[in-house]
Amino acid sequence: RFEMMGGLSSGLLNGRADRWTSGFTYLRDRFSRTDRYVLTDSLPEERVLSYPWIAWDRVPDNFLEARDLDQLKRTEDLQLGTQLHARLGFAASAFGSTENAAVFDATARTGWKPAADQTVLLSSDLGGRWSTGGVENLLLGADARYYWRNWGEHLLFFTLDGALARNLDPEKQLLLGGDTGLRGYPLRYQDGDGRLLFTVEQRFFTDYYPFHLVHVGGAVFFDAGRTWGGGASQLGLLRDVGVGLRLSSSRSGLGNVIHFDLAFPLDGDPSIKSTQWLVTTKASF
Repeated sequence: RFEMMGGLSSGLLNGRADRWTSGFTYLRDRFSRTDRYVLTDSLPEERVLSYPWIAWDRVPDNFLEARDLDQLKRTEDLQLGTQLHARLGFAASAFGSTENAAVFDATARTGWKPAADQTVLLSSDLGGRWSTGGVENLLLGADARYYWRNWGEHLLFFTLDGALARNLDPEKQLLLGGDTGLRGYPLRYQDGDGRLLFTVEQRFFTDYYPFHLVHVGGAVFFDAGRTWGGGASQLGLLRDVGVGLRLSSSRSGLGNVIHFDLAFPLDGDPSIKSTQWLVTTKASF
């Protein structure tokens, strides 16, 4: 992937900045078969998208400092207000593309505080291509997050996350499992053209700071989700409960959080294990 760009802005006006950007992107994906995995016959040997594009962004000057939301003992900058982005490009064989298509992506994000101890964040993302055969690699996602400081410095967290896909490229899938938020089930447990996931999590933040190396937190959670469409085997609504340990290194500038989760599936195929262990590193609690 190679990309070059430049842009213009009038600066901060009326509490927001509008930015116009244009550029050129070259993206080349190459595929090969192996002895272990047999890929679908529809997979191309390579796919090249080479296109000029133009984009518009609106960024509000509305930030809030917080602590112990998605991080442990770190200052977090939340951007409230409404942030918008849209980009449109045109890939063509004249630029070296293997197909002619309009390439687009857009995002919208907003947030506010309904009360001093509550925060709401909403976001939506859209991306894909439009060619003579119709829409390709279309992915629409949206999520809502609600934070409530319900018990001293501890936090009750709710999230609802949904996604819809149409004509994804052959190497891509819309998945649901232990690695995508449904922690009581194996990795990549379900796939489909649609996905919905709900999580409620009580987060605990402690002052325990062993050896001045890591900050320690914990969580008790409930997940529920499902996929549909796509011709794959569907298992309906899947639920789990569990507990987790969180460790965040004070010596790292990245703010990554190590997750140790013990989860118990309440539904699903009886062949899966009744206890699921997950160890992951994420950018948030």
